[in-house]
Amino acid sequence: MTTKPIKEVLGAFAREDGKIKWPESVARMPHGGLRKYKPKWITGTETKASKTARHKYYSVMYKGKNYKIHRLICRSFHGDPPEGKNVVLHLDENALNNKPSNLKWGTQKENLNMPGFIAYCKTRTGENNPRVKGLKKNLNTKICTMINQHIKGTPKAQPRVKATMRGRHAGVYTPKTAEDWKHSIKHELRAYAGKVIEGNFTIELCFYFKRPLSHYGTGRNSKLIKDAAPRRHTQKPDVDNLAKAVLDALTDIRFWRDDSQVTKLTIQKQWADLITEGMSIRAKVEEL
Repeated sequence: MTTKPIKEVLGAFAREDGKIKWPESVARMPHGGLRKYKPKWITGTETKASKTARHKYYSVMYKGKNYKIHRLICRSFHGDPPEGKNVVLHLDENALNNKPSNLKWGTQKENLNMPGFIAYCKTRTGENNPRVKGLKKNLNTKICTMINQHIKGTPKAQPRVKATMRGRHAGVYTPKTAEDWKHSIKHELRAYAGKVIEGNFTIELCFYFKRPLSHYGTGRNSKLIKDAAPRRHTQKPDVDNLAKAVLDALTDIRFWRDDSQVTKLTIQKQWADLITEGMSIRAKVEEL
């Protein structure tokens, strides 16, 4: 059976029956010595693009990154996608059939004009037809994801304004404790500077904090989290002040006219057990 290397991961292989195999790995045992892990050929996990999506496809997680099996196999057997053809087409319209003979590079237009999808659309009429829904929405608005990014660093909250007295004169000032963090946000999102986008924004923020050493064991257990360690991040800083620093940074780079355009804001804070300390941000805009 023909196998070819997977270009995205060194040492991984794709097979002509639609399966892949990750590279061998070595792990250090707790009491010394090394153990080799020989991976098996896998098809992946059935995944849906959304809860309402009608079809499934195979995907797999490897070292914290999600890969779509059909893209790995298509690139291994058919090379890099040609210019303007970055979509993988399943010739039999079965997204779970990832044999190389069933895959080819194409355009999104070709994908939407596959006979099976057109027949599916004809079975749904009126407001439930996905093409009609998309056309109706696009007549007045355009919804798109502008930002989807993870920014490394230690998240800081926007400090509150404080009062001060200098002789007989009273004044106020804002502490500079969050300036370095806001500068990092502006630097990472510099590609969006100066756009001054009009519309309604939905912002999703998730802040990840490094656990203190007291949450871990000692000696050989120094990398293991104690059972008594808190699962949730319930200490300072407050989520509203964390979000304020981010929104102010986006206003400063003129991503939008003002943060009053945010109509929905979702905020989370977690311990950085499975991801680098920092912040994940996702911004969607409904442009008028």
